[in-house]
Amino acid sequence: MNDYRELYIYIESYIKNKLSFLHDFGYDLPTINYEDYNRYSQINDMEMEFGNKQICRYFRIHYTRENGKGEITDIFRFTIHKGDGRSLINVSDYMLFIQKQEIKYLWLNSFEGTFEEKLDQLLDYVVNILQTYLMPVLKGEEWVDVPTNWYGAK
Repeated sequence: MNDYRELYIYIESYIKNKLSFLHDFGYDLPTINYEDYNRYSQINDMEMEFGNKQICRYFRIHYTRENGKGEITDIFRFTIHKGDGRSLINVSDYMLFIQKQEIKYLWLNSFEGTFEEKLDQLLDYVVNILQTYLMPVLKGEEWVDVPTNWYGAK
């Protein structure tokens, strides 16, 4: 099993910097897990979560480096949770739900440049989505029930 600890530490610092605006809304420094075991790929993914316990809102970032076959995927998943453990908004699904077709896939290959440039562009893109469309949810002022996107499997 490969050790991606240095990469995860690097990504963590980028994420903390880009999402520092969440602290202004009562979100704590993120909890970080570099060993989130992925049953599909059989490797450890990275997961970070910013939380605001007063309003029961949590913003989670999950990063999958590869698919277990040595193929690099570099996929990020960004979700907002309520404290009830059941309610979840997947940022990608939300953008499709509000019919924002210009959304890019939230993985690094959706952007151009070096790894660092792609990561920077991806996080800027996500911050823009959060600040433009999801601030009332992050502030605890409202909640949106987004239907599950089954991607044609249902």
